[in-house]
Amino acid sequence: MGNFWSALDNNEAPGPDTRTGGKLMHGFQFWINLPAKNKKEDPAYLALQAQDLAVLPLAGDAGTLKLIAGEYDGQESKIPAYSKQFLFHIRLKPGKKIDLPAENSWEYAAFLPQQDLTINGQACHAGDLIGFDDGGSSIEFANTMEVEAEFLVFGGEKYTEPYVAHGPFVMSSRDDIQEAHNDYMNGKYGSIVYDS
Repeated sequence: MGNFWSALDNNEAPGPDTRTGGKLMHGFQFWINLPAKNKKEDPAYLALQAQDLAVLPLAGDAGTLKLIAGEYDGQESKIPAYSKQFLFHIRLKPGKKIDLPAENSWEYAAFLPQQDLTINGQACHAGDLIGFDDGGSSIEFANTMEVEAEFLVFGGEKYTEPYVAHGPFVMSSRDDIQEAHNDYMNGKYGSIVYDS
């Protein structure tokens, strides 16, 4: 799970929604490729619950921003940062808008899981994943609907190191991928014991 020299095996099978008892669950998984200099560090696991994440008010009583990763308005996430990256879960009240500051050289994207939203004056729809080009100092999100809009905004500085992805591994070269695969097959990442 973090790096292949000393990684962890993990089980990501979801169970029932513990809040509702329902079998339908919405989830998002974001992976961050570590810089090459950090790939040999010991693996770490950080369990955070919703109450562990900062929920910040948006200007003009527009809603809230849950700070999952990165930094916003002087607050920093508890998730370790290896580069300048961020992940925000925003709740925007009906009829409200916000201008999210943007760094010109960074990459930005937004995902709208369930509601439509107007972004930079363009109508976007539930299920859309929107990428933004360089060149702006802010991104405007406007909720013209009669219900609260929830969406994710994420990105950061561009990743410039080479990378190779294969299966669950993201490494710096094909040789590194092969070594990671061999280590995994030889049990160097541990194992998961399933009840029969």
